[in-house]
Amino acid sequence: MRSAPPRKTPVAGSPVTIYDIARRLGTSHSTVSRALRDHPRISCEMRHRVQLTARELGYQPNLLARSLIQGKSKTIGFLGCMLHYEIAAAKADRLDRLFRAAGYALYFSGGVGEHQPTMAAARDLIARGVDGLLLYGCTGFSPRELAAYRQLSVPVVFFDGPLASPCLQVLLDRASGVEQAALRLLEQGHRRIYMTFSRDRWRQPAARVAGFVRACRRYGLTDTLDRVVPPDTLIAEGGESSQTDPVETALEVFFQRYPDCTALIVSNDLWAMAAVSVLESRGLRVPQDVSIVGFDDVEAARRFRPRLSTVRQPVDLIVQAAFDLMTEAIEQPGMAPKTIRIPSIFVERQSTGPATRRRSSST
Repeated sequence: MRSAPPRKTPVAGSPVTIYDIARRLGTSHSTVSRALRDHPRISCEMRHRVQLTARELGYQPNLLARSLIQGKSKTIGFLGCMLHYEIAAAKADRLDRLFRAAGYALYFSGGVGEHQPTMAAARDLIARGVDGLLLYGCTGFSPRELAAYRQLSVPVVFFDGPLASPCLQVLLDRASGVEQAALRLLEQGHRRIYMTFSRDRWRQPAARVAGFVRACRRYGLTDTLDRVVPPDTLIAEGGESSQTDPVETALEVFFQRYPDCTALIVSNDLWAMAAVSVLESRGLRVPQDVSIVGFDDVEAARRFRPRLSTVRQPVDLIVQAAFDLMTEAIEQPGMAPKTIRIPSIFVERQSTGPATRRRSSST
């Protein structure tokens, strides 16, 4: 049975095909196909004419047909959690832009919860034909679970979650930025310096503590771990109430417990802003009485007054590294495990300054 010939004129409501573009230009459909793929054998003038006509007619490529021909769907699965945090949402958004610019679509699965992605979710995306999987913020996988991910039929890239077993991963070195921040505060004369942090695994508390400890020991401070205060202990001491902000409650308890504090490094920029508010309510000034350092460098950190000194997550570098590693793994099936580390950076603004004589003299 002979196949039906291409229609001579586009039918209203029907998809525009390369045959319609070829007919409009008086050329062959193979020329149009090559021009749309920027084939080097097609002149720049013809490519321009084809692309212009395609836009005029509203042509949309048949991605399913293209994927069958090329053996690739040009889609990437994204599995993640905690995307309600501004910094996580920024990474997801910029990843989406990068992949779209490269001709890929990013399929998201996951969201605002704290639960890590499951193997079932990964297999579901693979069944839908994705070329690779990106897993964001995963920290609790066992070696056996990681081995199972490595055996999947598509490459898997983990980012922003340290994993001990070999795999393809992009890591933010949180220790480096915290160490820079602590060293700067110590250079400014602070000795009553403390750090409070979340114990959530995805925030990598051990790395932050390591950077803080290294800096303090360089200045001969031997009671370093006594200066690291998990906020859940503060919240428990302050008690929970629907009428109060638990972050501000925890910080109230902290400053009551450690009235000698002249500098504090906190979990994130929202905690830093809350610390400024609590200190002001206690009649203390930032940075004249107490210096405050945040973490992340979200947009609000640059608009807040005083502008926050903070440890920046270089989102563009992290995202570019994850994109590069994924596209490399797609082009090189069976790629050996690889880890890319991106250093965090201390950004000094207005919420930190020299230790005051009144406070430093009490150390």
